[in-house]
Amino acid sequence: MLGMKEDVLIKVLHLEDDPDDSELVLTELGTLPCKIDYTRVDCEKDFRYQLEKNQFDIILADYNLPTFNGISALKICSEKYPDIPFIIVSGTLGEEIAVQMLKYGASDYLLKQNLKRLAPAVAHSLEEVKLKKDKIKAEKELRESEEKFRTIAENSADAIFVVDQTGRYVFTNNKVTDLLGFSRSEMTSKSITD
Repeated sequence: MLGMKEDVLIKVLHLEDDPDDSELVLTELGTLPCKIDYTRVDCEKDFRYQLEKNQFDIILADYNLPTFNGISALKICSEKYPDIPFIIVSGTLGEEIAVQMLKYGASDYLLKQNLKRLAPAVAHSLEEVKLKKDKIKAEKELRESEEKFRTIAENSADAIFVVDQTGRYVFTNNKVTDLLGFSRSEMTSKSITD
């Protein structure tokens, strides 16, 4: 499974009221090529407590519990913990409810009768989060790099300009405008041949 190694620890919060189902889920999670730190809760109070006190990598939730349900849990997570993937693992889940859960932000849903999909679903959800974080980081680094370039170029004693493939100026620093006597907006309407 992509990016998962034996030395990686995945912290799982599982909202489940049936200890037998919990054992089945834990067994399936054991097929992942990593270490699992597993916490099971069976009510809203404990669910909220665990979310506030710990940092989880993924949340699994049954849809129907006696005093709480998967939609309420998902709404809590969507508002307060939107970066944690949330997978519904339910005994009975109709297509309409499954679609509704995905609209609310669930990463995936699966039936308890088909737990063989659990490990791949968890791996996929965690990979999606990693890709999203990597993209945000790359965009931030690009903005910082562009800002550094702009600062260096603006304060350079040398004339610096950038042209596109047609020869049109797309960037000039102050030294270029001082030397040529045109404003920046005038320069962007010219090409290097002008």
